[in-house]
Amino acid sequence: MWTRFTDRTRRAIFRAQQAASDRSENLVKPEHLLMGLLAETDTTAFQTLSEAGIAPGDLVWHLESILTPGPGRDDTPLRLDPAAKRALELAANEAWQQNRYFIGTEHLLIGLVGEGSGATGITFRYFGLSADRLRAVLVVPLEPSPLPRDSAAGGEPGPVALRYADSGNVEKPDRNLLTEFLLVMSALLLLALLILLLGILSGSRRQRGPVSPESIREV
Repeated sequence: MWTRFTDRTRRAIFRAQQAASDRSENLVKPEHLLMGLLAETDTTAFQTLSEAGIAPGDLVWHLESILTPGPGRDDTPLRLDPAAKRALELAANEAWQQNRYFIGTEHLLIGLVGEGSGATGITFRYFGLSADRLRAVLVVPLEPSPLPRDSAAGGEPGPVALRYADSGNVEKPDRNLLTEFLLVMSALLLLALLILLLGILSGSRRQRGPVSPESIREV
């Protein structure tokens, strides 16, 4: 999934990781994703909120006012909690619904609103924010889509464990279209060869014809 995020979405996830660490958390939660998402002002998510009549700074202020410090960092790597995973799944599904392969900040924002639990859910409800309200004012995406990892030199892995068990995942399967095309073409080629071989064998039998009694006596 990491290769499907736009550059700004990736930076938002990096910032979310930093926000979780700064708050002495061992898990990256939806509130951290929202903080990371709104740290940049030149994103589609930021402008979509503005179009909806909501100041992104007010969202952050309200969110921070209801958060409490975490339990303290330990030696384990930061990882996504179930709610954050769900928000990313919803973001991927939103991109698919909009017929876009890459997951932009606007999709992550809608995914966070759709997940709607914890402090982020309280904040979104306080401002009367819903996924449908965001879709109604969604601006043209500002973020260029990155090259897939296999087309770009030195692709970096994600900062957190984004590849996880997808039981009940709403996201459509992520498949390589070129690989699928080659597999289909290979199957068609094998089928054509099989039909050709059967045709040759059938023609050879017709040419030989039935065995006559005279040829049997000659033997």
